[in-house]
Amino acid sequence: MRLRYGSDILLLFFFCSLLAACGGGGGADSSFGSPSADTLTVAGYVEDGAVSGARVSLIDPASGEVVRRCWASGQGRCEAITDDLGHFRIDLAQDADPSSWILVAAGGRDSDTGISFTEVSLDLSAPAGAYSSLSHVVISPLTTLLARRVSSGQPLDRALSAVAAWAGLAEVNDLLVRPTDVPGILQRNLVLMAAAMHLYWRGETAPWDTLAANVGSAPSLFDSSGRVNAGELTAGLGFSADEALALAGLAGDLAAAAGSDQAFGLFNRYLLGRMLGRELDDLVQTVDPAFDIADARYLANREALFDQLVLQGGRVPLWDLIPQRLLQHVLYGYGLNDPGAFLQADPAQFVAGLVRADAGGAYTPADDPRIGAILTGQPRFAVRLPLSADRMLPAGDNMARVAYYYNSDLSHLYRADALAQAVLDDQLNDELMIELIRGVARSGLVRGWVADSLLPYDPWRMIDSRIFNPVNRALARIELAEGAARWGFSADALDALAQAEQELRGVLAAKGTAFFNADDAANFRLLAQGYLRAGDFASALAVLRYLHLDIAVPVGTYLAYANAFSAGMGIADELLAAGDSVGALTVIDELRQIAVDTPTETIAGSESYKNRVFHMVEAARRYALAGSGQDALDLYYGAGMIADLRSNDGLPANRTGSRTRIYMDDMAVALYLAGDKAGALALLDTLSGLSRSWGYKQLAAEVAVAESVTGGLLPAHDTEPPPTGMTALDLVFYRVPTDLFNPTPLETQVEALTYYVANRQKPYLGLRLIEESLDADAVTALQLATDLVRQIDVNLAKKVGTKTLGSAKIDFGLAKIADLYVDLGMNTEARQLLVEAEQALSAMTDPTLVAMSLASLGDVYLRLGDAVAARDLLARAGQGLSLDAYDTLIDAMLRAGAAGIDQQLDAYWQLAWDLYPSAAADSDLFSIARHLLQGARYARATGRQALALDLLDRTLQVVQSVSDPRDRLDKLIDWAAAHAEIDTYDGALDAVRRVEEEGFRVGRNRALLAIGRVYAGRSDLDRPDLAVSDMDADGAPDFFHPLMSPGEIDASGLTLDDDMDGDGLSDDQDPRPMFFDSGF
Repeated sequence: MRLRYGSDILLLFFFCSLLAACGGGGGADSSFGSPSADTLTVAGYVEDGAVSGARVSLIDPASGEVVRRCWASGQGRCEAITDDLGHFRIDLAQDADPSSWILVAAGGRDSDTGISFTEVSLDLSAPAGAYSSLSHVVISPLTTLLARRVSSGQPLDRALSAVAAWAGLAEVNDLLVRPTDVPGILQRNLVLMAAAMHLYWRGETAPWDTLAANVGSAPSLFDSSGRVNAGELTAGLGFSADEALALAGLAGDLAAAAGSDQAFGLFNRYLLGRMLGRELDDLVQTVDPAFDIADARYLANREALFDQLVLQGGRVPLWDLIPQRLLQHVLYGYGLNDPGAFLQADPAQFVAGLVRADAGGAYTPADDPRIGAILTGQPRFAVRLPLSADRMLPAGDNMARVAYYYNSDLSHLYRADALAQAVLDDQLNDELMIELIRGVARSGLVRGWVADSLLPYDPWRMIDSRIFNPVNRALARIELAEGAARWGFSADALDALAQAEQELRGVLAAKGTAFFNADDAANFRLLAQGYLRAGDFASALAVLRYLHLDIAVPVGTYLAYANAFSAGMGIADELLAAGDSVGALTVIDELRQIAVDTPTETIAGSESYKNRVFHMVEAARRYALAGSGQDALDLYYGAGMIADLRSNDGLPANRTGSRTRIYMDDMAVALYLAGDKAGALALLDTLSGLSRSWGYKQLAAEVAVAESVTGGLLPAHDTEPPPTGMTALDLVFYRVPTDLFNPTPLETQVEALTYYVANRQKPYLGLRLIEESLDADAVTALQLATDLVRQIDVNLAKKVGTKTLGSAKIDFGLAKIADLYVDLGMNTEARQLLVEAEQALSAMTDPTLVAMSLASLGDVYLRLGDAVAARDLLARAGQGLSLDAYDTLIDAMLRAGAAGIDQQLDAYWQLAWDLYPSAAADSDLFSIARHLLQGARYARATGRQALALDLLDRTLQVVQSVSDPRDRLDKLIDWAAAHAEIDTYDGALDAVRRVEEEGFRVGRNRALLAIGRVYAGRSDLDRPDLAVSDMDADGAPDFFHPLMSPGEIDASGLTLDDDMDGDGLSDDQDPRPMFFDSGF
């Protein structure tokens, strides 16, 4: 388990005000209560310097799990969070014996040394049995070596003696004192920490284990005065001669330090130099491959530069890329991006030349305000502060805008990152980090993909250091691979996927293949699809065969087969969508084998082959789509296959037939595509309800495509023909039944000629023909649908239960068909239907139906590019509507830019608020809260931010009235996330505090996750692969994706917004280009 704190100081202060842990080491469990006299206190300090924000856990080595014997209940998790002094306290049950347990401090930050233990993952530990008093525990690098020796099997007394001798200490008790109390102990701890950092930088996965393995070797690392034996570093630990010399020099400097403050400064400067030395060496050799990084002038000036970086605070935080941001600033801001600048003979003269001038004055590193801001962890730009004249954004410069936004406090990634670092729950943190990695990869702002001058993210490092569950690390790598493949970085994609596969397989091996579950299957499916998108079909197929042969076969349960099959379906579908029938058939062959081997499952005490049949149907359907009809027929008619199993499965209850009826609509389509028309229709006629309706409509669509391809859509017969002679239109007019959504023949036939209700993802005859570019026959289908719609009464509402979906004649008739004409480019025909629909509205009596119809018609006018007509139409909407109707109407008015939105919005939220006093049931309160939140979003979109905030306040009142605590928490989290949706970041943080004030400490992290997800996935435009930010909602992007080519930008049809914040001042003249004002 690990704790994270954010980089933003204000955010950290905010969360410390929420958590008792920040003030004195409270527990992670929100239900513990106060300690009682029946508890045993375990308390002390985590120190290298003082490590704040670390999660200290008591671990049982036998299980590797956190002990649950703590707090008032005696059953809470034994964990606490260190305060600013590194202090923690855990109250353990009085009868517990912790002598064999290990104290582990994970995460946190050491402001004295600058180390983030969260980022470098160098957990500190100590054996609880080493302390005579558990109320005076110390966890330090020295005790970490001790804990590692004990964990490796060495008895505690021998481990104490060995570590003390190796550290050059005369008394074993010296290992257990606070480093800040004894200079010699501090010196040894800091040298050990530096050695561990060296090992970490060179890729060691367990630096403390490496160090501990050398304890007891001769000679010791330290002598009694604290001097370091460089030979032990090189021979025993494998350090280079230069590294050993540097560590020995550090040890000498620390031994001579005049107090702990100077020691910490020396240590921080040492680590800073080691970190940035490598960065600068790489940079200058990238600029000039012939540059000699061993040149004495370069080395002297490099160190002189690093000395300048610590002048403003004595110590540089080594987290959140702050050192790298400092280096980038001085290189570009002080004219050092030319390697030749480092070749002055005199370092003093080099330092004297470090001057940066801008409109605010001339600065040296000692007084440069930008360096001060970087040291505090603030972003490069605060949008509220004006830019200097020399840093104004040039007109039309896309990359300048990218750099400004993503390095500002307005950046959605910056905000999501800060929130992620404040989540105090591993699982929720990991979930948010996955979203953040997705956002980073989508943005393209990745180190190695864009120029370093943009200060890009390093998602590989973020995954390794800030995601703690290996499954979640794998999922984050898959997201990274998705972005890499999208932007053409195939090698990065495949590398990320290979690491993800290793982690997923490792987790499965550790828990045992018998526990393979649906989540595992979904994860491997994502992995395989990632391989496909990165162009590696062989690896994708290998994933499926691993799930089949290495998991499903040895486990032998129907669930194992079902999970393997579900992974394979996604792979096959990806290939079919790409038109790769050869690759698809290879995968489908594997699916068939999984299907026929799927064992029985037991439902309500009786066995059946429900899952086997389902798998066979899905394999058959894909065979038919891939053009292998005989394989599809064999799966249905073959011995022991679908038809046989459904007739007599050979099991005592013979339930397979009844339990698999729901799959037969898809099977019928597969049979028809495979050439068995009579069998397909006969099978459909055994079904009822929606299954039969869906089956016939899907079948009619596929038959229509086949007819159109081979000569044209055939007309319907005057009377119903025999099954083998039926055309697609015969199926529509003679066989398609009514159903839940379409209770009349006219309605169900119109749907069969278009698509399912309002869901274009389920296309029927007309839309399928359009998708296949069979336009002439699609027009025929739409003409027939229009003739049918004209026979429907204008006041006929399409309903599901008591919920009105819209008008059968307008929303699901004329508007729907007009929309399909737009797909065909037949705008004249579309407009004629819209005019006809408008005329029909005069006879419509239900104002709710009128509003919904106006919204549907307005949408089609917008697709025609006629915003004026859409505005005029929507302005006709009256009031007195239902809440759902207002919602639909205002959404359409916003997209059309129609007049009268404010009036309708006020009527909308007022209606919701007026319902609040009489709302008795929680379900009524849910509805009111949902509509008030939606009203707040609309208010934000129309520039009425004050109203948006007011509606959030009203929502809180409603939510506080919910009686069920769990439901109340869910709605509070929705309310908190809405603050992010209307882009009030400070308000979102305040909302988190309110969630906790309501008594939901456990909800704090969920609220942070919800808010962070909003920011991580933010996109103001509907094409996030093109652009994500449109501050003033005028439809023009503030900047394009940094990896888009000029050709892609031109093809988008979009142009940069020259006034991003919409304040009337062009960005090249606006010192605050992303902050609304009237200029300076």
